[in-house]
Order: sequence, then C-alpha cells, then structure tokens
Amino acid sequence: MQPERAVHDTSLNDAPDDNVTTGVDAGDLLAPVAEEMAAVEAILRREVIEADGALNAILRDASLLRGKGLRPGVVLLIAKACGRCTDEHALLAAAVELIHNATLIHDDVIDDAAARRNHATIHAAHGVESAVLLGDYVFTRAFVLANRLADREAVRELAETSSVVCRGEMLQVLRRFDPALDEPTYLRIVGDKTASLYATAGALGARLAGATADAVEAARTFGRSMGIAFQIIDDCLDLVGDEATMGKTLATDVDKGKLTLPVIRYLQGATADERAALLALLEGDLPRSDKRAAVLERLEHVGAVDDAYAIADAEITRARAALATLPPSTAREALEAMTVFVTRRRH
Repeated sequence: MQPERAVHDTSLNDAPDDNVTTGVDAGDLLAPVAEEMAAVEAILRREVIEADGALNAILRDASLLRGKGLRPGVVLLIAKACGRCTDEHALLAAAVELIHNATLIHDDVIDDAAARRNHATIHAAHGVESAVLLGDYVFTRAFVLANRLADREAVRELAETSSVVCRGEMLQVLRRFDPALDEPTYLRIVGDKTASLYATAGALGARLAGATADAVEAARTFGRSMGIAFQIIDDCLDLVGDEATMGKTLATDVDKGKLTLPVIRYLQGATADERAALLALLEGDLPRSDKRAAVLERLEHVGAVDDAYAIADAEITRARAALATLPPSTAREALEAMTVFVTRRRH
C-alpha cells in the first residue's frame, strides 16, 4: 500500500519562471562579485582554455565558461560576506569550478548524455576517449591552480573534497538498479558527490577571508545544505524537467538505473508487486523518454516528487539559518537569493 500523499509547501515556488525556471537569472545573483567573477574567468582562459594551443579547440567546447557559476560564486560571496575578497579567492574559485567541470565531463560519458549547457557534450562531439582524457586534464589543472594558494591546509582540504566527490560518484554507480538503496545512503551519495564541493567552497571562502571558526563552519553548513537541495532538485528535474529549457539531456537517471530520491520514496511505500513492476520498467529497454513518462506517472500518483522537493526545501531552510549567523551585507543578501534560485528550479 502506498503512503498517503504528502502536501508540499509551495511557498517558495510562486515566482514566474526564467530561462532556468526560477524567476531569477543566475548572473544577477553574482552582481556583488561581478569584478571578481571576471577575474576567475580570466584565470580559466589564461591557465586552461588558452594554455595549450594543441588543446584550444576541444577546451573551448568544454563549456568551462558557460555554467551558472554557483560554486565559484559561493567562494566569492562568502568571502565578501566575511569581510574581504582577495586574489587568493579568485584562484580558489577557479579551481573549484574546474573540479566541478571535470566531473560533468565524466558524468556525461557515464550517462551517455548528448547535450550540456545547450551544446553537444565532449564525448558526443569528440568521442569517449577524448572526453575521459579531457576530464582528467581539467581535473589536474584545478590542482595546478590550487597549489598556488598560500594556505596549504586549504589545498589539502580541496584535495580531500575531490576524493569525496569521486567516492560519491562511484557509490552511485555501484548501487544502480539496487532496490535496497535507502534514503540515508542516497543522501550520503548526494552529500559526497555534490554537496561536499559546495561545503568546501563556502568554508574555504570564509577561511581565506580570515573569518572566525564559527563563521567558517556556518559557511560550510550553508554550502552543504544548499548543495544537497540543489542535487535533490536536479534529480527531480531529470524526471519532470524540459530538455529545451534546461539545455541538457534528461531522463539519464531512469535510463541508467540511478535510484534517486523520488524513486526511493516510491519504493518505500510500494507493495511487492509495485516494486517489481517499477524495477522491471527501469531495467527494460523502452526509449529513454517513454521510460521517464511511465516512471513519472507512478511517482506522481503517490506524490513522490513532491516529497523529494519538501526535503530539498528543508535543506534550504538549514542553509538560510546558517547564513543568518553572518553579519548583514549585500553579499549575504545575494547568497540568500541564491537559495531562492536553487529552490525554485521546479520544471
């Protein structure tokens, strides 16, 4: 018997949609650090995209400068919220963005995704071998940059975080099509593969600004909770989103057997027959879009997607509570707006 459908709080979802369904443009969020973001972009161009003439063409296709910039934005905005933003922060922000992009290049290979940021993925345009090697190259360039930081503990933490990100990705792959995957394990995977980098971006942004230990931990909590919420919503959008709006291939989770929170919520309350039917559907050979529609019909019948959104909203509440411990500033307001941006990604 399926559980009674939960009522989802839509109080954060009442704004008109923008190009990413939020009512807010991601670039507007970063206005307080526009100059610093330009410095990050200059570093990426100089140190990565244009650093090797033999690789210029494929690096220009790697979408390194086409993302929303949320992770480097967290570094810079937290730094300003804690009192100062330095050249070290620009280096750190560039390294964080490269680590993120390296994982995206590899993720697209694993998911066989054709599009990312409204462009062909690297493996679709240049082949799997080039994509795997490019992801490795981008990853190592991140640490070329990070190694220039004067704070050696920050370099160590960034390296440890990268290991955690990879661990989360591997655990997700190892648990594909696994009906025993439970909610705590899913949240651990999400915490590792996505939230850990947001958490480190926040903590190191504060640390390099000379913040107190309490402020560093508040920044870490903010990043972690926002990262968990971001990934839960991203997983929901893989089921309910529009490819043209999001600019990337969707339905990869159901196609590859990655059991995300809405599916786990469904399975928790399903009868044995319902569980077997859903798992057979996931393992079947329907076209990706047809499989997504069939899975979504079952999930929406019991409110499993709304349940997942509610958990994301709870994480955003934790993120905002952590921000509230920092002194009022334009940068803090931008971080608060970022939580709204993340939460309102719904379609």
